[in-house]
Amino acid sequence: MSHSEPPVLQQHRANVVFGLGLSSLIINVMGCCTNQLVPFALTVLAVVLGILGWTFGRHDLRSMREGSMDASGYSTTKSGKTLAVVSVILALVALVVQMLIIFGVIAAFGLFGAAGA
Repeated sequence: MSHSEPPVLQQHRANVVFGLGLSSLIINVMGCCTNQLVPFALTVLAVVLGILGWTFGRHDLRSMREGSMDASGYSTTKSGKTLAVVSVILALVALVVQMLIIFGVIAAFGLFGAAGA
C-alpha cells in the first residue's frame, strides 16, 4: 500500500494583492480629490502600486486555477486585482487631466505674455 504525498501548494498572497489594490485606490483618491501640492507624485505612486497588485493578482489567480497555489484566498485576490485595475485606470485618467491642466496653464501664460508685448 503506497501513500501518495499530497501536493505542496504555494502560499497565496491574497492579503498582499488586496493591500496593494486598496492602497493604490486610496492614494489615487487622495491625489485626485484633495488639494495636494504634488498630485502628480501621488498619481505615479498609485499607478506603481496598482500595477504591482494587478500583476501579482493575475499571476496568483492563474496559479490557483492551475492548482499549484492554495485557492483559499481566491476571492480576496480577485477583489484586490479588481481594485488595482480600477485604480490604474483612474490614475491614468487623472494623469492625463493633470497634464492637460499643466499645458493649459503654460498656454495661458504664453497668451498673456504675447498680449502684453
